[in-house]
Amino acid sequence: MMSRKLWLVVLMIVCLAPMVTQAAPVVAVDVTDLVDGRYVMTIRGGAVTVQPLTLLKAGAKPGPVPDDPPGPLSDFSKAVRTAAIAAVGDPDRSTTAQQLAELYRQIGVKIRAGQIKGETLAAIAVRFGTDTLMSGKNARASKAWRPTRDVISAQWLAVAQEGGTDAAYAAVLDDAAAGLDASTPGDPQINIAMIMTIIKMILEILAMLK
Repeated sequence: MMSRKLWLVVLMIVCLAPMVTQAAPVVAVDVTDLVDGRYVMTIRGGAVTVQPLTLLKAGAKPGPVPDDPPGPLSDFSKAVRTAAIAAVGDPDRSTTAQQLAELYRQIGVKIRAGQIKGETLAAIAVRFGTDTLMSGKNARASKAWRPTRDVISAQWLAVAQEGGTDAAYAAVLDDAAAGLDASTPGDPQINIAMIMTIIKMILEILAMLK
C-alpha cells in the first residue's frame, strides 16, 4: 500500500506537470562586450534589449525638454555623436554625454548673453568646465572621452581661424551638445544643479581674469 508521503509526492508531480510543460522559453543574452556598470533588461514580444541604467542622484532634476524637436544634425554634430558613442571606456557614458551637452549649452547661453566674451575666455570656460566634469572619473573613463574632445577642439580651431565671433563659438557649443544628446538613448537624467554650480565657478574665474 502506498504511503501517505509518497501519495503527496505523486500528487505534486501531477499538479505541477502542466506548469512545467508550459514554462516560458529560456533566452540567452550575450553580455561579453558590456563594460562594468549597471544595466536594465527589457523584454518585449520575445525581444531582449540591455541598456545602461541611468540613475538620478539626490537633488537631481531632469534636463529641460526643448519646445521644438531637434533638426537634422550637422556634419560636426554627427562627428561628435560618433566619438561619444565610442566612449565605452566610461561605464557612465550616457550620463557623462548628457552632462557635457548641458554644460556646453549653458556656456553657449552665457556667451550669447555677453557674460563670456572673446575666444580666449570662451575657450577657458569650455576647458575648465570639461575638466571639472571629468575630475571625478578614473583615467580609463577620462581617456575614453579624449577623441570627443579632440573633435570639438578641431571645430573650435577651424572657427577661430576664420575669425570666429562670439555667436560662432556659441553655435559650436550648441552643435556639440546636439551630437552628445544624439549619442544617448532616452531623455536626459542629470543633476542640473551640479552643472549650474560649474557655470558659476567658470564665471567667477573669468571675472578674475578680466
